[in-house]
Amino acid sequence: MKKITALLGIIVLTLLMSACGIMGAFSTRQEPSESPPPGQTETSTPSAPQGESAAPYAPSSYTNSTPMETADPVTELGGFDVITDLSGLNLIDHDLTGSDMLEHTELTTFLRGVEFATVTIISYAETAEWNGVIFNDAWAIELYYFARRHESALEAVVWSANYDLDSGYFFSDSYLEIGSVRTSADHQTAYMVIVEEMRNGNVRICFYLAQNVPDTNEVVLLDIVLFLNLWDRHDDVVLAELSQHIGINLSTYMIDFFAGSFAGV
Repeated sequence: MKKITALLGIIVLTLLMSACGIMGAFSTRQEPSESPPPGQTETSTPSAPQGESAAPYAPSSYTNSTPMETADPVTELGGFDVITDLSGLNLIDHDLTGSDMLEHTELTTFLRGVEFATVTIISYAETAEWNGVIFNDAWAIELYYFARRHESALEAVVWSANYDLDSGYFFSDSYLEIGSVRTSADHQTAYMVIVEEMRNGNVRICFYLAQNVPDTNEVVLLDIVLFLNLWDRHDDVVLAELSQHIGINLSTYMIDFFAGSFAGV
């Protein structure tokens, strides 16, 4: 159920990419380079069984070179419907005065480890931090922060969701409800939701959120995973406070799911 091993892989991949860049400086042939994408894979459960998914999902047709100015408002990207109606989402610089459940930490860039955004984590949770990655595990709630660069928040959300869909993070025989991507008019904030109902009855609700940091080339990408089979009343309080700071009512999707009315938005 956890992605923690994948995060370790990110660090190794980042170091390898850095070494490749150094070696390339001595080569006469110039190869295009890309920043290593943060990987997200299922690590603590057995591999998903082979077979067709119970719910088809969007193909991974998105690349970082997809021009954002081809249409405005955007109606589709990377196989997902995109709705340009988002306002109020904020992932950085929250005022946590008086909170005993949440605290600040600094998200850094991958290669240089430069602090570029103050983000919010759950204070009592198990936390691991590397350059460009923060993993915050509060059992029923997991927060994954990733540093991205040179893309819009909309692009970051689409990349992250497609990566999980293509990498096997979701079980192949699960039923998936895939929401539309909501984004601001300037694509500087975005989010989407995927609800996974497993064959054993367990449910994961996965949020993909991103925000461009003003006056920089940096992007904060946040994946939030809710495990409903591990849920208790204390988690309701934590999620409500997170929702207040982020600007999206994350609890709505739990209510809609249990009511059988999740409409994929």
